[in-house]
Amino acid sequence: MGLVDDFFEAGVLNNLEVEFARMLERRTNYEDDIALLMSALACRAPRVGDICIDVENIDRTVMPETDRNLAWPPVEERLRAVKSAPFISANDDGKELPLRLEDNRLYLYRYYEDEVRLAQRVLEMASQPSPSIASKLNSVDANNSDVKNACAVLSSSSLAIITGGPGTGKTTLASKLIAQFIENGVDPQEIWAVAPTGRASARLGETLGIELRSKYGSVNLGDANIKVATIHSAFGIHPDSPFKARFNEENEAPVRVLAMDEASMVDLVTMTRVFEALPKDCVVLLLGDPDQLASVEAGSVLRDLCNAMSLKSVRVTLGKVHRFQEDIGELADRVHNIDKDENFAGVVSLLRQGGHDSVHYDDCSSSDWLDRVVDLAVQNYKEVIGHALDGNISKATLVPSKFRLLSALRKGKYGCEALNAMIKEKVFAGRQEWFPGRVIMVVANDPVKGLFNGDVGVAIRIDGKIKVAFPSYGSSAIQRLFDPSFLPDFEDAFATTIHKAQGSEADEVMLVFPPEDSPILSREILYTGITRAKRRLWVFARQDVLFQCLQRTTRRASGLAKKLDMPCV
Repeated sequence: MGLVDDFFEAGVLNNLEVEFARMLERRTNYEDDIALLMSALACRAPRVGDICIDVENIDRTVMPETDRNLAWPPVEERLRAVKSAPFISANDDGKELPLRLEDNRLYLYRYYEDEVRLAQRVLEMASQPSPSIASKLNSVDANNSDVKNACAVLSSSSLAIITGGPGTGKTTLASKLIAQFIENGVDPQEIWAVAPTGRASARLGETLGIELRSKYGSVNLGDANIKVATIHSAFGIHPDSPFKARFNEENEAPVRVLAMDEASMVDLVTMTRVFEALPKDCVVLLLGDPDQLASVEAGSVLRDLCNAMSLKSVRVTLGKVHRFQEDIGELADRVHNIDKDENFAGVVSLLRQGGHDSVHYDDCSSSDWLDRVVDLAVQNYKEVIGHALDGNISKATLVPSKFRLLSALRKGKYGCEALNAMIKEKVFAGRQEWFPGRVIMVVANDPVKGLFNGDVGVAIRIDGKIKVAFPSYGSSAIQRLFDPSFLPDFEDAFATTIHKAQGSEADEVMLVFPPEDSPILSREILYTGITRAKRRLWVFARQDVLFQCLQRTTRRASGLAKKLDMPCV
C-alpha cells in the first residue's frame, strides 16, 4: 500500500478511496501496489466527475494538491497490474468483480454497468420510431423549419437531441413539439417536462404554458395535466441511493413523451435511471448545450451523445441566437469555436475592443481592481435596496434578473463567499441579519412552498416587517412572500458561482476570475459565464488567466461515446 499512501498524502486520494484499496487487499490477499493504486484511482474517478480512469494516460490528468511529487509507475507496469489483479474483471470474462477493465479504461463495476445499459437503451430508441407518436406527426407547423426538422427525426427515431447555445430556442422548440403532439391526440397526462433542478423545470413549464396558451387560449399546465417536475422527483430517484429508482424496467414510468431540459447537467447514473424506466413506445426530447459546464456528478452524458457518430442523425442543432447583444454573441462564438483557429489572443483582443457599451474588460492590473468590482456591484444593488425599503415587490424581485455578479470560485479571496461578505460590509454594516435589500438564493427544493434550488429572493420591508419576496413563475401575478424563518436552506447571493448561474440569465453580468490559475478554470466556465449576459458584460480577469481558461477544456473520462459507436453493445 506504499503507493496508495503516497497518493493519499499528496492529496489525490481520500480516506474512502484508501479504505477501498485496503478492502480489496484484505479480501484477496493480493498485495500488488500498482493494481491497488489503480483501483483506488478508479474509486476516486466519480468524485472528480469521471466515469472511469484511462490507465494508460492517468498520469497526465491527475494533479497533486500538495508540492509532493508523484511517483507514477511506468505505463506497461500499470497495464500489466490491472490485467492481472483478481479483483478486476477483464473485457469479456463474464465475471462481476468490484472493478471492470475495458480497452485500458478501469471502472467501478456499477458505473461500467450503467454505461452499458444507457448505451443500449439510447441505441434502441435512436434506431426506431415510436409507432403511436410517429403516426401523429403528419400535421406540422409549415412555417417553422426547426419543428419540421425535429418531426423528421422523430419519424425514424424515438429520440431527438436538440442542441444549441443559450437563447437559440431549445425550450421553445420542445414546447411547440409538445403542443403538436397534444393537437394530434397525445394524452397530456402522458407528457412529462423535467429538468435537473426545480428552477429549470419551472422555467420549462413556463415556456410550455406560453405555447399552450397561444394555441388553446387560457389553458394552463394544471388543466392540461402535464407533469412538470425535477428528474429526481418524477422518476423517484433519491440522491442518497441513485442506483435505484421508483420507476425502472419492471415498473415503467407512465410517460409517452419526455422533454428533458438542461441535459448537460445530468450525470450518467441519473440518465441511466431515466432511460431504463421509459416504456418502449416513449419519445424523448433531450435539450441542452454540450459546451456548457457538465454535471456536478460523474459523467458528461450530453457531450458523449453528441460526439457519437451513430447519433448524428437524431440531432437537431439550433444556431440562431435570440437572446444576446451582437457583441456578446460574437464573443461567445469565438470562445466556442476556439479549437478551429486556436486564436487565444483574438478572444482577448475582442474583449479589449468592447462593443457599443455591451462588453467591458478589466485586466486586473490595478491594485484596486477588486474594490472596483465591489463598488460596481454596490452601485447596481442600490436599486434593489430602494425598492425593498419602499416595499415595491415587483420591482425589487426584478433587479436580480437585471444584474448578476458571478465568480469562477466559491472559496478564497476572489470567490463568491468573500465577495458577498465585502458587499454586505459596504452597504449593510452594523445592521441586523435581515435587512431590506438582502439578496439570497435557495439551495434546497421545497415543492410545498414552490421554492427550488437556485431561486433568488430579496428581503423587503412590508408593514414594518421583513419578508423575503420571490418572482412569480410564468404569467402568475401572485406575490410569493415568505417569513425568513420558514425558508428552506439558503445562502447570500449578491454574488454566486458561475456554475450556480447555469440555466439563468441577466441583463448585465459581471464575471470575476482569480488572478492566479486554478484547476477549476476552463473554457466551459468562461463560455457559460459569458452566455449568462443578455445586454452588458463585464469581465475581470488577467490576460494569462484567460489564456489558461481557453486552453483548458473539461474532458471527463468515459467510454459512453465509444460504446454508442460500437457495432454492437
